[in-house]
Amino acid sequence: MLAARRFIPTLISLVLLLSSFLPSGGFLSPIPTFADRITYPHTFSSPYDDAHTSQSTFGGGWARTSANRNTGYIGASSLSYVGCATAEATQRILVNHPAPGLPYRFHVHAQVIYAGGTQKFGCSASAWGATYKVWRIGDEYYKDVLDPAFGWDDVAHAAVDLALIFASAGVELAGVEVESGAAWEDLTTAQKIAKLIDYLGYCNDAENIAEGFYSLLEAQNAERFSIDFSFNSTGSEWIDIGFRTDTSGCLLGTCYAVMVGLVESVEVTAVPLNADGYWSFDNWTGGDPIWDDSGRGHAGHPYNGPTAVPGKISGGIHFDGVDDWVKFDFDSAARAALARQGTFELWVKPEEVRSAHLIYGGHGGGNGFGTEKEIHLSTTDTGRFSFYLGSYATNEQQFHITFGSYQPGQWYHLAVSYYNFPGQPMRFKLYLNGNLVDNHEWILGQGTASLDLQDLRLGRPNASERYFKGVLDEVKVYGWRLTDEEVQEHYRRDVDLRPPTTPVLVQDYPYTGDWGKSIHWEPSSDDILQAGDGLGQVAKYKVQWTTDPNNWPEDYYIHLFETKVPYYTFQNAPYFQKVYYRVKAVDWRGHESGWSNVCWFFLDPAGPEFTSFNFLDYCSAGEVQGDEVSLTLHLRAKDTTIYNGQEVGGSGLAAYQISLDGSTWETYHLWEEPPDSPITQLDQDVRISIPYQGDGWRSIWLRFMDAAGNLSQACSDSTYIDTTPPTGAITIENDAEVTSGRVVTLNLQATDEGSGPAWARFRNEGEEWTEWKYSSVGWYDRDYHHWVLPEGEGEKTVYVQFKDGVGHISPEYSDTINYVPVSGNISINNGAEWTTSKSVSLDLSASKTADQMKIWNDGEAEPSEWESYQSSVENWTLSGGDGVKTVHVKFRDSSTGEESEIYSDSINLDSAPPTGQVVIENWPLPTNSSLVTLHISAEDNFSGVGWMRFRQLAETQPVGEWTPWEVYSETRTWHLLPGEGWRGVQYQFKDRAGNISRVCGRQLRVDLSPPEGSVRINDGAEYTNSTSVKLDLSITGQSHSLPRDFSSSQGHMGWYYYQSPSPGTYIQLSWDNHVEPWGDQAFYSWNPNRAEPRYLQITGPDQGARIQTGHGYNVAIGWRAPWGAERTVRGELWATTPLGGTPAGHDDGVYFSIYKNDELIAGPIHVFHNAELQHGVLEVTISLDMGDMVYFYIDRGNWQDCDEVQYHFTITGPEGTYYSQVRFANVLPPAITFQDLLLLLVQPEAYNLLEQEEKAARQLEWSDWESFAD
Repeated sequence: MLAARRFIPTLISLVLLLSSFLPSGGFLSPIPTFADRITYPHTFSSPYDDAHTSQSTFGGGWARTSANRNTGYIGASSLSYVGCATAEATQRILVNHPAPGLPYRFHVHAQVIYAGGTQKFGCSASAWGATYKVWRIGDEYYKDVLDPAFGWDDVAHAAVDLALIFASAGVELAGVEVESGAAWEDLTTAQKIAKLIDYLGYCNDAENIAEGFYSLLEAQNAERFSIDFSFNSTGSEWIDIGFRTDTSGCLLGTCYAVMVGLVESVEVTAVPLNADGYWSFDNWTGGDPIWDDSGRGHAGHPYNGPTAVPGKISGGIHFDGVDDWVKFDFDSAARAALARQGTFELWVKPEEVRSAHLIYGGHGGGNGFGTEKEIHLSTTDTGRFSFYLGSYATNEQQFHITFGSYQPGQWYHLAVSYYNFPGQPMRFKLYLNGNLVDNHEWILGQGTASLDLQDLRLGRPNASERYFKGVLDEVKVYGWRLTDEEVQEHYRRDVDLRPPTTPVLVQDYPYTGDWGKSIHWEPSSDDILQAGDGLGQVAKYKVQWTTDPNNWPEDYYIHLFETKVPYYTFQNAPYFQKVYYRVKAVDWRGHESGWSNVCWFFLDPAGPEFTSFNFLDYCSAGEVQGDEVSLTLHLRAKDTTIYNGQEVGGSGLAAYQISLDGSTWETYHLWEEPPDSPITQLDQDVRISIPYQGDGWRSIWLRFMDAAGNLSQACSDSTYIDTTPPTGAITIENDAEVTSGRVVTLNLQATDEGSGPAWARFRNEGEEWTEWKYSSVGWYDRDYHHWVLPEGEGEKTVYVQFKDGVGHISPEYSDTINYVPVSGNISINNGAEWTTSKSVSLDLSASKTADQMKIWNDGEAEPSEWESYQSSVENWTLSGGDGVKTVHVKFRDSSTGEESEIYSDSINLDSAPPTGQVVIENWPLPTNSSLVTLHISAEDNFSGVGWMRFRQLAETQPVGEWTPWEVYSETRTWHLLPGEGWRGVQYQFKDRAGNISRVCGRQLRVDLSPPEGSVRINDGAEYTNSTSVKLDLSITGQSHSLPRDFSSSQGHMGWYYYQSPSPGTYIQLSWDNHVEPWGDQAFYSWNPNRAEPRYLQITGPDQGARIQTGHGYNVAIGWRAPWGAERTVRGELWATTPLGGTPAGHDDGVYFSIYKNDELIAGPIHVFHNAELQHGVLEVTISLDMGDMVYFYIDRGNWQDCDEVQYHFTITGPEGTYYSQVRFANVLPPAITFQDLLLLLVQPEAYNLLEQEEKAARQLEWSDWESFAD
């Protein structure tokens, strides 16, 4: 028989666990109160209730499974070569519900020992295999990827080991034949494993099978995994624990997977939901409610004023013994659970000896005397404690006992646990100060006490007045029975509150290639047994781990293990990532130390992967030192693996090993201390030394080691060892003596018998070297183009060095050349400052090496094409309008491509002549003096007015020569030519660029003689008998003749107003409001009030009617040109509808035309024809000489068809713009408005018309002469 250890699967137990499922803020605060688990009696009918297997295949493949419920063994394997296969094996357990119908939370923790793995044959990319751990809850199925613990060879070893174990146990396998008829010794590894799966499925030798798997575990040929899950239920459930294999393959690749194992243990814990409570009173300060510290919501409600006082641990509650009491909230489900089993626990300090209830449970009418269906802990008036369960009033089971003793003012710890299920014996235990009363459990006969826990109270029963006087603390109600150890632990925890000291972890080398990791720490000082009762001794250590040191699991029991010694071996920690862990000590009271410092480890069972290594080239540099030569290797490797379907990093590359013969290795470390981040990818150059045996080919083997000590496969490479540097030479521009360009070509020649002159670098004299330039064909006989010489003329020296393929560098080689750069200059119009023409001449000069050039104006794009160089360019056209003009030029040597810098010259272009005018003093009025003052104004748009000149005018004709050019000024005296008549001056201006304005003139009438006249009285009669006589006056003298048969009135700035004598009468209008009585003034009159606006009033003969046919007057507005110029003449006419409507048939309208002297030059146009509102426009540009007249002629015709006619005339020329406006109103005087004006004005500026008229009136106002009449 196999010795020692035996596997007993019947010890799988159903236990009830509460603390693992408490919500945050529950019993764990402020200190842990509940134990890890308590046992509840339950045994399975057999080691496992059942075993289950399933398998399926598709296409080419097979699956084999087996399971034995008597031994706990399970096995599964699958093979796929064209298709897929699945195999699964589990052990099945029936989880019996302790109280069917009530909600319970079940947690399952299972441990499985297994050996297995996957193997691919052929093309690994065409095959796939995986293993899983699986579990079921009824019909619900779950699985999780389980990384194979071992490779194929390990599985083979496991099969052989199992065979040896069974052979030593007397199990005969050698004679077992397989399907092919071969004996055991002839089987392949896969066949042996398949046979073992079959055999272990029906072998009931539990001890030897278990011993075999434990032996595999000790030899590290097997491993454990755990399965943890939870579920809620109100009844019993079937659960399954096991594993499965999945494979798939094709013609190119085959996959085989196998798993054999032992379901070592299954532990089930159950917790009744919401049937417990905890009231510490630590944060209660009085009032309603008293919160439930378990988080279940069973709040307490105080009545009649119990108060908050110091308690045993922290806070407590005081009852006055008169009327204080507390009632707790429990729902029907919780009360039903507590009626079946539970535990009451509390600290009590009586203040006097009396009969009083401490904690009471019963229905609303319970009196606490044992006559109702109740349960309670009490004090008696004899100084003892009392417990009662059941009812005296019925024949049901009941129990009453007094125990222990108490003294007022002392603290006592009381607890009672009870079991009250139908059909089973009643059980209960009493505890005083942590000790089991009478050291035994009371077991009653079959039967059930009928409990009615409608109320749960402190301090009194429901209907009695047995009030408690004293202090209670740490009141707890459990929905299950605590064990003796748990009650004792709670008592010890409350007696001594000093926690143990915090352990100190020792960080050792963190990486390991094993599947487990052992850690150790400096033990807590409480490991040493303290004086007294020994309650301070450490009972255990808790070890917690996580993969995120900044996020430890909030659930206290996740990733948590316990040990009673200061070391621990991790069996199922995650692979391929840092696992952080910490430790705390727990004494027998349950007091915990703080968490220790944090350490970490890294499990890496997979070796690094060799990517490649090679020498930097087929040749390697040979730096010989003594008998060795140093070589550079380029290494590439990675330390990653596929884990849970993802690529993850391993412990990191730590070293590489070199061998010159493939068997003897030398190690080179990549680091002295582990880096913070593992080196999972390596791509770098390293330098090694090997014995020098002359230049030639050498081979080297290399492999990598990770931080966990795993080795990669070995690889080799060969190189040619080269120890001799290259030689060479250089010339510039094929050994030319001079160059005009800084960009030159270097002619190179290099030789090297080893790895070749693969690299070259260059520098100008006094400068740094360039980067090395690589040539794939070597620098044997090559040109290097576009090398740039330093700036400045003179001799330039260029240096070169060559480097071969392994890094040997040649001496420096050099050559010299004389650099003469291209240069030049440009001048516009021989350097003139001004020009009046856009066509200029360019003078160019350049160095003798220049044979091409480009010329362009500023603001234009540089030409893309070059032209031949020439020293001058005539008729170059400047761009744009007047202003500063710049011309650019660039020169080039076409043989070298060397270009000069850009040269530029500028000139000021002013092509526009100046403009201006001269006004003679007193103009336009006549003068009686030949010495006048000229008022001069002129301007120029760019260079400015520099000079002016003059000559005489007489009767509009120039006389004599020009004066010399003189500096421009704003005034000058001028002597007019002698005599009377029209006299004036011609003038011109010249700007600083030389532009000369056109000839202009100004003249006025010179009148040097007084008028002559005569008077005759009464037609020459000699005598008269009356003092009133008739005077006939006559006046003679030179006068200005008017064109045509029109009367005239001269206005300002050369404007004249004319009226036709037709139909027989007309009025001569003057500008000072004077009216000559020519004709019937009833038809036409001025407003006599000079202070009011003046207007021409036109009415009919009867002083009210409109002007009838023939009553209108033709009108001409004339303007005399003061000098010759080209001018634009524009006239506009408007006519408006009559006030009374448009009479039918009156459609003569108004005609409008423009004359130059007697020549019709525009029109006529017909306005207000056919009673339509019209707006007529005439515009013409003409050339006028000084003295020419321009007439705007209006033939008013039968204008009674309109109420108002308006004219607007404009003459525009170089000296300015002149305006005239005329408006006639065919309305009665009361209807005349402010705008009904007769305005014949010049408007060189946009003044208000009325202001302009008044200005003209002031200038032309008559003296006080008496009006002349003939």
